[in-house]
Amino acid sequence: MGKQEIEAIPGVMDLFGLEKTEIVRDLEGLANHNYLVTTTSGQEYVVKFLREETEQKLENEVAIQPQLARVGLLSPIYLESKNGKRVYKNREIRAVVSVKIEGVKPERTDRAFLFEAGKALAKFHTGVTSLVDFQPGWLNQKVVKALTEDEELEIVVKARRWFEEGLEIYNYPLPSGIIHGNFQEGNLLIANPNQPVIKAVFDFEETEENLFLVDMARSILAMCRSANNKRLDVELVKTFLNGYQMIRTLTGEEKRMLPLAQKYVQGAVIIWLVKHNLTDSCVTLTIF
Repeated sequence: MGKQEIEAIPGVMDLFGLEKTEIVRDLEGLANHNYLVTTTSGQEYVVKFLREETEQKLENEVAIQPQLARVGLLSPIYLESKNGKRVYKNREIRAVVSVKIEGVKPERTDRAFLFEAGKALAKFHTGVTSLVDFQPGWLNQKVVKALTEDEELEIVVKARRWFEEGLEIYNYPLPSGIIHGNFQEGNLLIANPNQPVIKAVFDFEETEENLFLVDMARSILAMCRSANNKRLDVELVKTFLNGYQMIRTLTGEEKRMLPLAQKYVQGAVIIWLVKHNLTDSCVTLTIF
């Protein structure tokens, strides 16, 4: 698909009245491909090719943008063509374009960064209160249950057990709302390496309604690992949660249920990765 995408970029840019001069591959996500494109005027744009993201989910991004802006967080704002189109379409190719947001990807998940990341996730939870499309994301229990059929791999058997044990969190009246679904360093932008304040948030493909605790558990499992990547670093977890509670205070029940939420999320993520032929990306942590 890479060659097809690169060949399509001139047509994508033309739809929005832009001329490209240079293409640099920015990063490749599991759901989308992104290319950094410089125009003749020197302006930088990001062309995002939609691989798994639906256009309905894209509408969520558009709805989320002003809500995040009100709490001081940026997100990509997709250009519209003269006839009001946001999505370029040509056969199986679909793409959107946004102005590049200035900033850098975090190079490390140290305490300073994790404190700010916790604050940013709480801002997301308190600031984003409405969506256009309410399709379930990869951490939704119904989605995960559907993915576990006819799977006998040992790692998935373990993951299913953790997931099922973690389902207990849904037996309690825990705070819920709109969650990001994959709030981790790869989807965040900071001002500069010496100033780890979260500037922008990306990738809302898995955004849905769910327990806030599920979102927190996903972030913790992704970012609060020990140096050997085999267990969670308790101090990093505390730092992340302290940052979170600068914006929203956790309930006593949320604190008590966090280990179960981590079981649930670790099981759900492993099952998803295996089902998408990404077994090598599976990382199991000692979390309980």
